[in-house]
Amino acid sequence: MKKYTLEEFEKFERDEKGRRICPTGDYTAIENFDGQNEFGDGCVFRGWSTFGELNNFGNGCKFGTRCSFGAWSGFDDKCDFGDACDFGVKCSFWGKSSFGESCSFGRDCFFGGRNVFSDGACFGEACDFFGESMYCLFEFNRVININGLYEYPIRIYLNNSEYFLSVGCKNFATLDEAREESKNRNENNEAILEIVEKVIIKALGGKW
Repeated sequence: MKKYTLEEFEKFERDEKGRRICPTGDYTAIENFDGQNEFGDGCVFRGWSTFGELNNFGNGCKFGTRCSFGAWSGFDDKCDFGDACDFGVKCSFWGKSSFGESCSFGRDCFFGGRNVFSDGACFGEACDFFGESMYCLFEFNRVININGLYEYPIRIYLNNSEYFLSVGCKNFATLDEAREESKNRNENNEAILEIVEKVIIKALGGKW
């Protein structure tokens, strides 16, 4: 993949609307991207990159940690974002993208099908989740207490305003189903799931 410099970036041609046309490539040598830009599929960006308003990104673009995006940014499928990225208002994500921990989204953002968000994500007012977007509220890969070691990951997801639980590689509609499967895998898991359940129910405001 070609690695572009700031000088090369600034010389890219623009379309009839004045947007800079940026081909697929490695942009990790650049930190600040001014103006409106159209990036191709599979572009790679460094951490702490800064983008203005009305930038569009192709499929499979990859971003480092703490990147910042202006309002009305658009992202095609399967983009990958590091931790603590910040997005302005009315950004759109068309699906199957993954976000690191503590990402922040402005109001009126749109999310297409099956995006996955890690712990600590923060959403502005009136964000629209369409299809199978999932917000990971908790992820316990290992929980240790007097009962021993719980060895399978527990994840809580939000899907179209409904929560569901994932234990190991299986998804369950209720904690009871998850507890039974987990008990079959490890004799210590049932007791630990009861502790985790109290944390989850409290965090979700008593709804499940």
